[in-house]
Amino acid sequence: MNLLGLTNKKNEFDQIILSDPNNKRALDNWLKIELAYTSNAIEGNELSRDEVHVILNQGLAVGGKSINHHLEVLNHANAYQWIKAKVEKNEPIDLAEDVKKLHQILLNGISDKKSGQYRVENISRGHLSNTYPHHLKVDYLMQDFSKWMKLDHGLHPIELAMEVHYRLLQIQPFINCNGQIARLMMNMILIRHHYPMVIIKKRHTIDYNAAIEKAQITGDKQDYLDFIANAMSQTLDSSLDKFSPNQAMLIDAGETLLKIGQLAKAVGENNSTIRHWTKWGLLEIAEITPGGYQMYSSDMLERIKQIHQLKKQRYTLAEIKESIKNNFK
Repeated sequence: MNLLGLTNKKNEFDQIILSDPNNKRALDNWLKIELAYTSNAIEGNELSRDEVHVILNQGLAVGGKSINHHLEVLNHANAYQWIKAKVEKNEPIDLAEDVKKLHQILLNGISDKKSGQYRVENISRGHLSNTYPHHLKVDYLMQDFSKWMKLDHGLHPIELAMEVHYRLLQIQPFINCNGQIARLMMNMILIRHHYPMVIIKKRHTIDYNAAIEKAQITGDKQDYLDFIANAMSQTLDSSLDKFSPNQAMLIDAGETLLKIGQLAKAVGENNSTIRHWTKWGLLEIAEITPGGYQMYSSDMLERIKQIHQLKKQRYTLAEIKESIKNNFK
């Protein structure tokens, strides 16, 4: 884990972005949307990034999607605003109470009776043989963890944020929303120490879960630490990209991301066709930069080949969408 490299990027971030109030506002809106989309998508929310943008920035509902999925997005945006306000007021972190407050916000209108309450039943780790701590131990563990947080352990802010995220996932204090809360608490610690928030992208969910699982089973947290550090590095790169509008491509962890014009040119289509297919759900946007660029994964090159083949067979767009859905389950 290259803490020096991350700190250098963070310093560049401070100088370029945080020095301009307009840049700060643009970045804040981007983070609010991106975090609400990614953190919920990791947990199974089916709303797309564009739909999350419509809900949060235009105040509109998306047809055909559940009320709970809408509420999850709105609640996460409110939780994001809550942690930002807490940091801006310089209020001390009280881990045991803060996680309860976040749980209440995230479950507002969804399951109010259970919100802000530690779990009163045991939960397992899915296919893993061992279980999370017994529910009768949760309150003690959280109080002990909260006391630990108030001590000076000499950890770098990034290391502290990672440790809090990991320990919350180990304890699983609630029946639900543990992942979202762990990521929000990690980000609250980061911004308190003037580091940018970390975005864990939907397409990296498998690697994210695998790194955590390996640490939980073996006690070796190196893959986990490297994963979070890499996610922070990518978030910094995406933030700084707002000020590099002529950049041809973004390189994201070895993956080439294409702008719409580059994708269109590569497959012999025009931009309007790519936009139309994206609107129909035939293509997926991998990332939207703070500067507003829609970036497509190189996987969409193969997807478009499939679309071309199906169009030659006189499939309608609705039929193509269903075929793609079945092939990429």
